[in-house]
Amino acid sequence: MGNRSGISAVMAVGLLLFSAACATNDVERAFGSGTAGKESNAVIIKYCMSCHTHQSFDAAVHIPKAQESYAGSANAHATECRACHTYSVTWMGDEVRGTHWVGVKEP
Repeated sequence: MGNRSGISAVMAVGLLLFSAACATNDVERAFGSGTAGKESNAVIIKYCMSCHTHQSFDAAVHIPKAQESYAGSANAHATECRACHTYSVTWMGDEVRGTHWVGVKEP
């Protein structure tokens, strides 16, 4: 009887670790289509500002400036971060961030 409980405990811990590894974090959900635009932006902006490089990030300044850069393209009127920016996590847990630069005007 004691051996069964030990095996069950090991299996429970294994299942817990497996499910934790596959859990979707808030940032991944924010980049998905199931999150409302304003809520998505709030999560993404908070995530970006957690980095020392973007601590002073100001979305109110960034969005109009980015829209101007994308003049004439589909992103010229975008108001959501995920329209221009990407985020994913590899199967190894590495974060992959990116920016769509298609159609950006030269400075």
